[in-house]
Amino acid sequence: MEEILVPIVLFMVIGATIITAVIFRFLEKKKLLEKDLPADDLYNLMGVNREVRKSYWLAVSGTIMIFFSVGLGAGFWLDKLTNEDPLVAVAISLFTGIGLITAHYYRSHLVNKELR
Repeated sequence: MEEILVPIVLFMVIGATIITAVIFRFLEKKKLLEKDLPADDLYNLMGVNREVRKSYWLAVSGTIMIFFSVGLGAGFWLDKLTNEDPLVAVAISLFTGIGLITAHYYRSHLVNKELR
């Protein structure tokens, strides 16, 4: 019974901590916006640097996840087709590597598009 409750309580505590942190950050930003401060001062108080370029981490991680999923599917398909387990790891590694390379070039393309 205890081995079932420990992961459940662990995930509940982690979730409650994340939700509390998000709520407190939102309330802090809301209090700052209620004050009559200039926009530049608000950005400085919130720690936002307006000169920093975008990082495109969502596009990069999404591309890597798509290729990982394709590799996982191809690995399971090859496992059923040939009944050899190492092909699953090879397919996942191969497609994840292709995804990393594709994500790098995709990010470079987005940065160059932003600079134009």
